[in-house]
This record gives sequence, C-alpha cells and structure tokens, in this order.
Amino acid sequence: MKQYIIKRLQNNEALHELGKKGKKVGKIKYIKSLHSIFLMQYGNTYTLDRKKRTLHIQGLGDFKVIGLEQIPNACDITTANFIERNGDYFLHVTVYVPKEEKVHNRKAIGIDLGVKDQITFFKRNKGKVQC
Repeated sequence: MKQYIIKRLQNNEALHELGKKGKKVGKIKYIKSLHSIFLMQYGNTYTLDRKKRTLHIQGLGDFKVIGLEQIPNACDITTANFIERNGDYFLHVTVYVPKEEKVHNRKAIGIDLGVKDQITFFKRNKGKVQC
C-alpha cells in the first residue's frame, strides 16, 4: 500500500514537470488526510471473509462489512478502493465474471404489417412457413 501511495506522489511530480513545460495543470498542495486507499492485491493487501462478514486490510485490521452478497461466487476478485466519504467507509471492489455462452436458437420469425390485417406473424420451421 505504501508503494501505491508513493506511485501517486510520483505521478503528481510528473504533472509538476508538465506544468514547467507549459502544460496547464493544477498546483500540488499539501493534504492533511488521505480519503482513499487503493488495495492492489486480493489476498495480500486485503481479504474478504463471507462467512464472518469481515474485511481485513493489511496494517489496519478487521472491519465488519455489509453487502458482500453483491459479489458473485464464481468470479475473480482483483483490486479494491477503500474510501472514506462524510464519515462513512466504502469498499469499491473490482471483480471479473466469466462470460456466459450465448444460446443461438436459430429460429426466425417474420412480421408483416399490412392494410387488411394489422400484424401477421410468420414462423419458419425447417423450411416450412406457418402463419
């Protein structure tokens, strides 16, 4: 986690260098507190326990959480962002869900909009047309 915070500061320094070259960027300012922590590795920097409904963050300890049922069971959990907003804490988790195979039923229907009949549907079954 310290590595990511250092990387954030280095990116701010890169913006500072761009500002020197004439690009329009904001001024780097001192901040008293950090309102979000990026958690890069699931299982290392943070872990989720669905049975106990807890979140363990490296160096901070365990937190009781609600809403873990929103994360699907068959998915890969990757990064997360621990955010403090207005005195409340949120965890934004990035997950990868496997793609479902699409089912092609290979059946076609036709719709005829006419004057005599408003709508007529046609269904094709093995070369035969049914109305």
